[in-house]
Amino acid sequence: MTRSRTPRLATIATIGLTAVILAGCTAAGGSQSASDASGGSLPSMVMPGTVPESDTSTGSTTTDSARSVVVNGSLSLTADDPLAASREVVRIVESAGGRVDIRSEQPASTGTPASAQLTTRIPSAELTPTLDAIEALGSVNRVSLSEADVTSTATDLEARITALRASADRLLALLENAATTADLIEVETALSQRQADLESLEAQQRTLTDQIDLATVSVDIGAPESAPVETPDNFWTGIGTGFGALVGVVGAALIGLGVLLPWLAVAAVITGVALVAMRARKRRAPTGGAATGRAATSATAAAATDPVAPRDDPAPAASAAENPDQRA
Repeated sequence: MTRSRTPRLATIATIGLTAVILAGCTAAGGSQSASDASGGSLPSMVMPGTVPESDTSTGSTTTDSARSVVVNGSLSLTADDPLAASREVVRIVESAGGRVDIRSEQPASTGTPASAQLTTRIPSAELTPTLDAIEALGSVNRVSLSEADVTSTATDLEARITALRASADRLLALLENAATTADLIEVETALSQRQADLESLEAQQRTLTDQIDLATVSVDIGAPESAPVETPDNFWTGIGTGFGALVGVVGAALIGLGVLLPWLAVAAVITGVALVAMRARKRRAPTGGAATGRAATSATAAAATDPVAPRDDPAPAASAAENPDQRA
C-alpha cells in the first residue's frame, strides 16, 4: 500500500504545480492586455547603436555651436574711383562692427592708375552680408575664403588656464600659511612661475579669440586700366586683343614722343645756331685771298695774250748781286 500511494502523491503534486504556473501566466497576459486596452504606453524600445531623435538634434546643435573657426580671405575689385571705393569699404566694415587694421591708397599719376589696399577685420557672424556690400562697389575679379578649425587649440588653452588658476590659488593659500622664511621663498617662486605661465596662456587665448570672432579679409581695389586682361578664346576676341595691344603701343609711342619733344626742340635750336655761325665764318674768311687770286689770274692771262711784252729776267740781277766788281 505504501508503494502505490507514493507515485500517486507525486503525480498529484506535479499536476497542482503545473496548474499554478498556468494560472500565473494567464493572469499576467490578462493584465498586459488590460493595460494596452486602457491606452497605456509601453516603454520606448531603442535598438543598440541608435540614438533617439531628440537626443540627436540636441547633440548636433551643441557640436556646431562649440566649433571654433578662424576665417581668412581676400577680395579683388575693379572700381571707377578706387579711392572713393576704399572710403566706402571702411564705412561698411565699421558699420558691421569690424575695423580696418591696414589701409594704403595710391592716387593716380602719370602712367599709373589709382589703387587702394585694405586689411579688414569683419565679425564672423556678419561676414557674408558685409562681403556682399563690398562686392557691390565694383566689378569682382577674385574672391577667396579659407577656414581653419581651432576647436582643439581653444579647448586645450581653456583647460590649461583653468589648471594654472587652481594651482595659483593653492599656492596663495600655502603662502598665507608658510611657517618659515625658506617655505615662503619657495612658495613665492613657484607662484611667480605659475602667474607668468598663466599670463602667457591668457594672451594666447585673447589672440585666438580675436581671430575667431573677427575674420581677416584683404581687399584690393584697382582702376579699370589695371584690371586683369582676359585671355582671348576665339578669332574675334583675338582680333580685339590685338587691336587693344596696337592702341597701347601707339599710345606709349606718343607718350615717349611727348617726353622727347622738348629735348628735340632745344637740340634743333642749338644745331641751327651752330650752322648759322659756321656759314657766317665761311663768308668772311675768303675776302682777301680771293682778291689776290683774281689779280694773279688777270696778270697771267695778260702775259699769255701779249708775247712781245718784256718779261723780267731775274738771272742778271742775281749775277750782279753775286759779282759786285762787275757791277762797278
